[in-house]
Amino acid sequence: MERIVRKPWMIVTVIALVLAFGYFVGAKAGFEDDDQRWELRQEFAHIGMFRGMIGLILDVTEMAADEDAAATAAIYGLEDHCESLEEYVELLEDILDDTDNPVAQRVIRMQLADKYGGLDNHEESREQLIHIITED
Repeated sequence: MERIVRKPWMIVTVIALVLAFGYFVGAKAGFEDDDQRWELRQEFAHIGMFRGMIGLILDVTEMAADEDAAATAAIYGLEDHCESLEEYVELLEDILDDTDNPVAQRVIRMQLADKYGGLDNHEESREQLIHIITED
């Protein structure tokens, strides 16, 4: 699997090296006009953006394959879909009761501790932190 995943990087890297080599050779040999130099720089920039997109896709794919990483990302992403801090806290409390994933439970408790603090409910915040520390 790792061998297959690395192939897009190798292809993009080879293309980038070829373009870079062409750019430097062209710089030494001289271009006929500045437009040619500008076009080559634009192509090189596009290769860099393409490489960044491939990196992002590979990172997201790797994260999605890991149950704990995916759960963590989903927990943090939920906040953007709640209208208020109170709604987010209630949703986390409900999910905490429903999940069996210990990593997800810890992440939820860390989020609850932080968000309870934002709601000036420091006692609940402290309880969540103590639970994280004492139970694994």
